[in-house]
Amino acid sequence: MDVISTLLTRRIYIADDHPLILESFCNIFSELDPMFIVSKFSEYSELENALSNGAAPDLVLIDFGMPGFGSIDTISKFLRSHSACLVAVFSGHVDSKLATDIIQLGCRGYIPKTLSPKAVYHAVLLMIEGGIFLPDFITTLSPVASSKVMQDCTETFVSEKQKYNFTSREVDVLIALTRGLQNKEIALELNLAEATVKIHLRHAFSKLKVCNRVGAVLAVMEGALNK
Repeated sequence: MDVISTLLTRRIYIADDHPLILESFCNIFSELDPMFIVSKFSEYSELENALSNGAAPDLVLIDFGMPGFGSIDTISKFLRSHSACLVAVFSGHVDSKLATDIIQLGCRGYIPKTLSPKAVYHAVLLMIEGGIFLPDFITTLSPVASSKVMQDCTETFVSEKQKYNFTSREVDVLIALTRGLQNKEIALELNLAEATVKIHLRHAFSKLKVCNRVGAVLAVMEGALNK
């Protein structure tokens, strides 16, 4: 790697205990910017070991629901222990008070997992360059209003399959998605063309009112396919 490439390279750590979500977030950067070097961690202890035994990355992005990292106290302790790191939190559930609290503690941002890949990418760039990121609906609305917007955006996923009117194939594809399968693997397993899988996913995303695979997985985890 030449000097210019080294200067332009950005190193980030991403930690999440859900394999598909972890992989999806890592793929955002590999697909949008080859200058990103992403290290992924499925356990909080692995992240702690990496930070204790190596140079600080440009940004650490941690799932708030990850075992071992799920409270204001643990965030505060983490920030004190790794004061040389820029730290941001991402979560499947947005709480405007939590978001503002962690910023006050010293986090660089709060990223909902339902953001589009490009929005996540630009949020990370902003934070690496010294900015602070909060979603627009948190920064511009009152706590009560932002809570309602989040409910509208992510759906408070009720366990009523009929609410979404999924076809049987859409259900099959969503179940395969939660197992971490990629489109080609889903197509092979269900004996479908890959283009057909993409169509089913697009329709399912639309019904769930999500914009990406991570949002769909979160919806299923919340009970969107339950009767």
